[in-house]
Amino acid sequence: MIERFRTHLALAALMSGAACPEPDVCTQSGCASEPWIRVVDEGTTGGHLRAGKYLFRLQSADMTLEWECVLAADDAPDPACDRSSLTAMGESKDGPVRWVVDVAHEGDGLAIELVEIREEGKIITGPEQLTITVMRDDLVQIEETHHPEYMGNWPNGMECGPYCAAASEPVVVRVPE
Repeated sequence: MIERFRTHLALAALMSGAACPEPDVCTQSGCASEPWIRVVDEGTTGGHLRAGKYLFRLQSADMTLEWECVLAADDAPDPACDRSSLTAMGESKDGPVRWVVDVAHEGDGLAIELVEIREEGKIITGPEQLTITVMRDDLVQIEETHHPEYMGNWPNGMECGPYCAAASEPVVVRVPE
């Protein structure tokens, strides 16, 4: 899944490559992202999600992304909630914004990779504010708002984007017992 995510980032970086002076070639190196949001269930030993019907919502000032799934068993991570390349489009005061999200249910919770792409691929980062809602069996289990901080760089130099920023601290959402 991480390789697919890096492929999406590479495509975004290549789309922004047109801003570089000829014959320079920009690459996506240094722009890879790892899961930085984790949903952990306090009601299981390892943190994986319990059985139930789930709705997950990620929301910023510019957009909302939701997905649903049904987990059948409590005893192991169930891939029913896994998603590849979920996308959401929004509009910020600076122009169009796009999210690319990959999700994998692992032994220690639900790992979420979220990248926000701004200014036609010139900035790859995350939202300034993010509200995460987890519903199980039509009941809100938790809803939290986070203000992540990001650290970034220009892996190809300032004259040749993109600017790549990743969350400096993971966001952990703990679903109560």
